[in-house]
Amino acid sequence: MNGQRFRLLKKAAGGDHPEVSMPLTIISADAVKLSADALVNKALPDLSRGDGVNGQIFKAAGAVKLSAECEQLSPLNTGDAAVTSGFNLKAGNVIHTVWPVYNAGDAEESLRLLRLAYGNSLKKAAEYGFGSVVVPLGSGPPPEFPAEDDLRLATDAVREFLRENYLDVTFAARGGRRLSVNPEMRDDIDDFISENFIDLDSPRPAPRRKTGATFKLSRSAKPDYSINPAFENVIYERVVGGVEGAVKRLEESFSDALLRLIKEKGFKKDSEVYTRANIDRRLFSKIRSDRNYAPSKSTALALTVALRLSLDETRELLKKAGFALSRSRKFDIIVEYFISNQKYDIFEINEALFFYDQPLLGSDLG
Repeated sequence: MNGQRFRLLKKAAGGDHPEVSMPLTIISADAVKLSADALVNKALPDLSRGDGVNGQIFKAAGAVKLSAECEQLSPLNTGDAAVTSGFNLKAGNVIHTVWPVYNAGDAEESLRLLRLAYGNSLKKAAEYGFGSVVVPLGSGPPPEFPAEDDLRLATDAVREFLRENYLDVTFAARGGRRLSVNPEMRDDIDDFISENFIDLDSPRPAPRRKTGATFKLSRSAKPDYSINPAFENVIYERVVGGVEGAVKRLEESFSDALLRLIKEKGFKKDSEVYTRANIDRRLFSKIRSDRNYAPSKSTALALTVALRLSLDETRELLKKAGFALSRSRKFDIIVEYFISNQKYDIFEINEALFFYDQPLLGSDLG
């Protein structure tokens, strides 16, 4: 690339979106308009301008200049990657990776090539020292891979890469596209939300009165001032929970409790924790070094997932940061579903949160 000429923006991927502090995030956005050190182009073997996102990348970058640089690097084999300048793109560079075409008749080979393409895209980013990469989801040449396979292999590639490397990866789902979630799990989550969600904006229904019935109030009858059990948790979470959390922080801060739990759970390295929590190692370092650090609720929950805490342990750790699980927030209920069922895969949880249009664990939006 002309003496390895490339541009490092050294900023979190996301453009106008709020900055996030996690290595892998998923957003609904046009990948071509996002800022990052590099944008992955799911390219054709001759690196020529194609349709869809590929064509949009060439148009936004400047087709003449980008095509001229691509001609010097082509052709490539399926799964191989090469880097060019981003020219007029917000992304500093483009990682052109030759994307496989899905073949239902040989799905196993197709998936192997897809895994190879994602892996080589990330390796190329590491080779050039990029700090942030945007990857469009579901934007390869037609016919495209089933959405579940595409997301699973993309996530697996990032998970494996992050064990030995550091990189901010943003999956951009085009046109507000909702990612597929396992149908059986989706039904379970729907049922869990239905059973536990309390809509505080909806008026409490009045008791239904039977037709023709008469009511008499005995002189000895006393008004019932007890709290509806359905709202008792909400009141506790908003009032008592916050007070108790503040008092406990005087004795043991969130940072103190976190370090104690890490030791009790047998973790030997910090990297085991912040990688499982999908949070930035620099953020984890701040929490570790500053015993009075106040994390966001999303970050706190991400760490409870990383430590594989029980629901009761999760509630106790959240109190240290002044938070509680709420019945009036779908975000909280979905996370509670996974913890209650001992499902601690942070990427799986975030995929479900994204599907339900909720903030992700580890983000500053939680």
